[in-house]
Amino acid sequence: MRRAGATSGFSLVEVALALGIVAFALVAIVGLMSISMKSGKDSMDDTMLSAMTGAAITGLRAEHFVDATHVTGAPGVLPGTAATSSTAATVLPIEYFDDSGTLLSSASNALYQCTVTLQPDTAAAGAPDANGNQTVNMVRVSLAFAWPIAAAGNLPNVRIVTSSIARY
Repeated sequence: MRRAGATSGFSLVEVALALGIVAFALVAIVGLMSISMKSGKDSMDDTMLSAMTGAAITGLRAEHFVDATHVTGAPGVLPGTAATSSTAATVLPIEYFDDSGTLLSSASNALYQCTVTLQPDTAAAGAPDANGNQTVNMVRVSLAFAWPIAAAGNLPNVRIVTSSIARY
């Protein structure tokens, strides 16, 4: 039975406590949303880098082995031949990609830039010939991706991917 004159409802303390719990939960959810958005963006970047890495490595593998490393030898000497003794790394011209991972011919409209470095792997080279030169059988490829390309040259995101190209 209800007492005469009593009203039903929530007290001010109960309402304040409920609002505090709801506010705490909303702050936690908003905090998780920013982490989730960053994680989603990082995932998109990783997917894009994977596609661009595949395109760059496939392009290098499609070239004749000697052509892919021709700039590492002495003038007029092609690596991959017995006349090669150079172990110096070679930095190829910078490649540019747009926001969909398509290779571009210039930096205009580019979001990503990729610096390709080729390093002959002398550990996988053939035995030296009479002149001390070795046949290069494997090249280590380092792809340094940086983005976004800004006019001031500030590239806050850099990832380096390595792979190898072998003579077959």
